[in-house]
Amino acid sequence: GMSSDSAVIATNDDATACKKAAVALGYWKDPFIKGFCADLDTARRPPLINRGYFARVSSVFRIITAHARTRPGLQLVSLGAGYDTLFWRLQAENIPVGHMFEVDHPTVVASKQARIGHSMVLSKGLDGVADRYHLVAADLRDVPALAAALTAAGLDLSVPTVVLAECVLVYVEPAAAAAILAWLGQAFADIAFINYEPMMPYDAFGQIMVRNLQARGCALLGIKACADLAMCEARLRACGFEAAEAIDMNAAYMRIPAAERQRVERIEWLDELEEWRLILSHYLLAVASRGEAFRGIALA
Repeated sequence: GMSSDSAVIATNDDATACKKAAVALGYWKDPFIKGFCADLDTARRPPLINRGYFARVSSVFRIITAHARTRPGLQLVSLGAGYDTLFWRLQAENIPVGHMFEVDHPTVVASKQARIGHSMVLSKGLDGVADRYHLVAADLRDVPALAAALTAAGLDLSVPTVVLAECVLVYVEPAAAAAILAWLGQAFADIAFINYEPMMPYDAFGQIMVRNLQARGCALLGIKACADLAMCEARLRACGFEAAEAIDMNAAYMRIPAAERQRVERIEWLDELEEWRLILSHYLLAVASRGEAFRGIALA
């Protein structure tokens, strides 16, 4: 099956609305997300969804923050960034990052640009740092064009770089995902790669997850190439990364500081604990690195 571009693009609207709904309940702080939500349905979501997004957003932010404190001024590249507010949140917390490059489909990039222009909070959030924020329109399935677009936008392959891909590789064919990873694993002198993806498509819950997304026009074309943690780590090593660690989101959730977990668990009662653990077991968080700069920084 073909993953329809418009359906995959629509997952960005859904994710953005879900994040806004969780932020409104106090799961994490993001005063910027509302700038992207003018026309989105940000009605309350179930506690499972809210807590799941918290686990994802919190884990990724903590890893990036750990890297940035070790290597101030690092470059950030976000593949399939959608309306993510990461750059704004890093600035608001005074995390010392350098240039950020957000790559997405041309329609998403144009829409993001327009929304930033129409939003006081988003425009203000770029005060003094707008020259370090770069929106890049590119098709991830065409790696030479992707590399050229990033270089044209000012990407410096000699600067330590953190690359983020959240629910992106799963929507492209395994060969295309491998091409992206091989480019990342070879082009940069120093790179840390952070990856968040669904996995485990073969058990009962995994089959339902795949079918549900397929019904929305989103074929998980890449999931069989990254069906479990061992496959994910092996693929990253095969693509040129020197170190790779993948854990499921149950393990990632337990690495969130206990006080922060307790705070979040008090926001809404969640009685479907078995379902919660089942969902988290079907998502992975991986970190891979190559070069001296990021040696020894694991999954924070």
